[in-house]
Amino acid sequence: IKWTELVWLHTILLYDEARDLTVLGFEDTRRDGNCDNDFNDVLFYVTSNPASAVSVSDVSQVTYTGDDSDGDGISDPVDDYPNDDTRAYDNYFPAFNTFGSLAFEDLWPSQGDYDFNDLVVDYYFTEVVNASNEIVEIKGDFVLKATGATYENGFGFELGISPDQVISINGSQIVGSAVSLAENGTEANQANAVCMVFDNVYGIVSRPPGFYVNTQTDAPYVVPDTVSIVITFTQPQTSAALGTPPYNPFIFVDQERSREVHLAGHPPTSLATGSAYFGSADDNSEGSGYYKTSNNLPWALDITETLSYPIERVTIDEAHNYFIGWAETSGGNYADWFKDKPGYRTSANLYW
Repeated sequence: IKWTELVWLHTILLYDEARDLTVLGFEDTRRDGNCDNDFNDVLFYVTSNPASAVSVSDVSQVTYTGDDSDGDGISDPVDDYPNDDTRAYDNYFPAFNTFGSLAFEDLWPSQGDYDFNDLVVDYYFTEVVNASNEIVEIKGDFVLKATGATYENGFGFELGISPDQVISINGSQIVGSAVSLAENGTEANQANAVCMVFDNVYGIVSRPPGFYVNTQTDAPYVVPDTVSIVITFTQPQTSAALGTPPYNPFIFVDQERSREVHLAGHPPTSLATGSAYFGSADDNSEGSGYYKTSNNLPWALDITETLSYPIERVTIDEAHNYFIGWAETSGGNYADWFKDKPGYRTSANLYW
């Protein structure tokens, strides 16, 4: 290609092997004149899981420059841990300085009042990875925002690996006897590693007399509390093995450890497998996949931003007008049902 042809090229595609991502950069000025040729006027990156799903055989690789103090192959300017050869980057979920929300309806297998404020937890995960993009540590911050229930519910999440792959889990808030932890901090008697964030919501926050926590507009406001968890592994783990944040989150209802509520389509842990609740009342797990009604409605939600949840005893579809259209189509319609867009919300029915 001649230079006269190159000046009209305004995009560049590079593969970053250390992070397993492809970078697309744009130059927004005609390159036959006063142009800086830095190709950073707009930048996008694309990832895939697994990374091998995207072919990069014809894509130029990024070449790092600068010192590499810890000798891990990642130069100091782009290494989040320049003096630790077992760590290289922090990956954030849903995104840097952005929390997601989990919301649960705790009357499963009955649909209940369907206000999805029985437990509302915001989450922020940091996966610490090495130079091979394997995960060596998980940090999780969980903000307990609301509990519109009398039930003493517990909350945790399941990883896709066996408990013996975990060195330690630190930060779990266990105040009762419904949960037993193994020496490494995982929940005992589980086939997969389960991190119990807390076993009783009312061990974290206290209800104002006569009210729930942050679900009634006439009640005193309760400042949300945060539980922080750190999980370290016996050896580096792959995303394919662990799962994707928030992994397999769930609550267990009112200290009844076998009565778990998960996201739609997510399986129960070993301690809830075979529960008599499946297929009873409104649950249609045997017909449509775990934790769904016959018309595909869930009992738990995962939103990759902060959720505005309903006030007490207002069904979620009375607050978010397109929720049912989203759920009944398995996300085919109204994937953005939770957004604050014209016609999407009945604001008077929302607490947050």
